[in-house]
Amino acid sequence: MGLGMGCIRLLFFLFTFILWLCGLVIIALCLWMAIDQIYFEALLGAEVYEVVLYTLLACGALICLVGFFGCCGALRESKCLLSLYFVCVIIILVVQLIIAILAIIYHELIVWSIDDHLQRSIDYHYGYYHIHTRGWDTLQEDWKCCGSRDYQDWQTSRWYLSDQTTHQAVPRACCIDPNDYPACTRGTIKANNPQMLFNEGCMTAMLEWVQYNLELIFGLAIAIACIEICSLIFCCCLHQSIEKDASYV
Repeated sequence: MGLGMGCIRLLFFLFTFILWLCGLVIIALCLWMAIDQIYFEALLGAEVYEVVLYTLLACGALICLVGFFGCCGALRESKCLLSLYFVCVIIILVVQLIIAILAIIYHELIVWSIDDHLQRSIDYHYGYYHIHTRGWDTLQEDWKCCGSRDYQDWQTSRWYLSDQTTHQAVPRACCIDPNDYPACTRGTIKANNPQMLFNEGCMTAMLEWVQYNLELIFGLAIAIACIEICSLIFCCCLHQSIEKDASYV
């Protein structure tokens, strides 16, 4: 194998290694989701959480395995492993494209579904189910928000309507300054005096975060797609080089 093909193999190794690292990052994301299970179950719901978690875990493991096939194929100069790598990366690219198209087409439905889950979680589950209670408290503290759309969402909650003793208008996690508790949680909605509360809803805060980081998200998606396409090109070159070397033997 000449100097030129040696460079191609090196570049193929580089792009395959980056792809393998992407798989590890996805697996690390799954571990984070598993550690913060309460947070994500409150946000997505138990069923959606499990689907997202196991789908991401399968994708991360597949990408790592595909990267391993590519490296082994280059080291052993195996046409079989390189062909398997090529087919798998093509499948991954197609799946990514389908997911991107579906996300664009159904983004309003996705937003509505998450917002509906958050509202139902406030109305029926907060204060009665530990996962939802802890999840909402963590969500509101971390994102500095209150309720799904705004702090008034708590007026319709079973937790608020059944609390006839202290009659907290909102949970403590809605307070801008925790030292203002319990003053900031009592009667603020009725008194129309919300300056001690986070005024922005959590759904609104998350959508604003996505909008603010949209260019970064698209940039990362395009960068990953470019890495995969480049690895496919170098895989083809390497495969052809191995075929030519075999024909000279």
